[in-house]
Amino acid sequence: MPNIGLSTRNSTTPIDTIRDAKSAVVSIRRLDTAGLRAGILKIVCPQQSVRPSFPPTLLLHEADDKAVPFTQVQTFAKALTDAKNVCEVEALEGRGYGFFNSPAFRKRDEADDYKASLSRRERFLSEQKLLPSGP
Repeated sequence: MPNIGLSTRNSTTPIDTIRDAKSAVVSIRRLDTAGLRAGILKIVCPQQSVRPSFPPTLLLHEADDKAVPFTQVQTFAKALTDAKNVCEVEALEGRGYGFFNSPAFRKRDEADDYKASLSRRERFLSEQKLLPSGP
């Protein structure tokens, strides 16, 4: 598979990136359809990727999300915990889709949900000892 890079990381030019992208398309077209279906299944159905030693997971989810029903989040969380992984789920109500995104990506000026979710993520990562300690 080609190595598509950024000029800031590995000195590639825009022309190199386009050539690599074209090469990636050719490589993808060569994939067998069964392998491609399996890859799509893993993207669409995260339960397919659950395994022991899955990274600690925090799921902050709108309880009334229309795109991804909360029951699917619960099913994924159960699969993670059944495989003896750390998974915490928080159902949040009335936040709307993408509540955890920075106000720069949302159509409103409020940053309360963003700040609260960022604080919650930091606390979770600290509890899992995945953030450096100290000031």
